[in-house]
Amino acid sequence: SGGGPPTLQRELNRVGMGWRKLEEVSQVWVKGNKQRSTRLESYSPLLAKYHRADEAGGDPLEALELPGQYDGDAPPLVDQHAAADSFDAELLVMASLRKPKRLTVYCSDQRERRYLIKGGEDLRQDQRIQQIFAVVNTVLAADGQCATRGLAMRTYSVLPLNERVGFIEWMDGTQPLGKLIEKVARVKHRGGQDPISMAATKFAAAYPSASKGQLPRWASCSRRDA
Repeated sequence: SGGGPPTLQRELNRVGMGWRKLEEVSQVWVKGNKQRSTRLESYSPLLAKYHRADEAGGDPLEALELPGQYDGDAPPLVDQHAAADSFDAELLVMASLRKPKRLTVYCSDQRERRYLIKGGEDLRQDQRIQQIFAVVNTVLAADGQCATRGLAMRTYSVLPLNERVGFIEWMDGTQPLGKLIEKVARVKHRGGQDPISMAATKFAAAYPSASKGQLPRWASCSRRDA
């Protein structure tokens, strides 16, 4: 016939276009993963310009639903899921090796949600670990004593877009493990030499010929003085 493709085919075409745009966005994040710019438009003009109110028709395929709203225990209630209304123009660039960026999302339920965007890493393993923790929580909830004591692990959403970039739900009020270890070390060595400098000094003394790139043997370097 002379008409357009069937409705299903049109929807599939639109989904395919959406995934291609997402792939383009992810490639930009990977290429710019070590940039220090704090402007969202420097990494993704698509997200910087996005406003749900501007999307015509209200079709679910035209809205960006937030990750982490499916638990697999019941059929999803899509109409009750939060979607992204828009994105903050400013990013927070982390100081770690790959310079991940914190993205703030303004949501349809009038809440702000934040996600850490990491480029250059495969987050699928991180996602599987969180899924395992969720299963452990199910086991704990089914045990009477554990449920009474409120034993559970706090999980967070991990959304790999592909093998090179993904989103991690931002957890407010938390600290990196390295900073916690450093804080404890400083408390234990209060009034004495800085523990980081102490470790560096012991390593240099134990391995005077070691090059900068060699891994330290922490067992001997971190041994406490008698």
